[in-house]
Amino acid sequence: MLKQFLKILSIFLIGFLGGALSHQIFLSFFLKTQPQPIQVIERREVKIQENVALQEAIEKAQKRVIFLQTKTKT
Repeated sequence: MLKQFLKILSIFLIGFLGGALSHQIFLSFFLKTQPQPIQVIERREVKIQENVALQEAIEKAQKRVIFLQTKTKT
């Protein structure tokens, strides 16, 4: 039982040391590289309500339209 516990403990200890050493190696490598320029992309959302857009279209075309018929579903 004690041997099995020591084996598991040694595996964790070796893994810990390997992780710490590799962290130091990779950290020094990544600090030497230059950071990439930051690109800012602007996004805009435009929400168009159907009733408002329909009223604006009717106002624009009011002088040209003779008859306008709409069907509504109820």
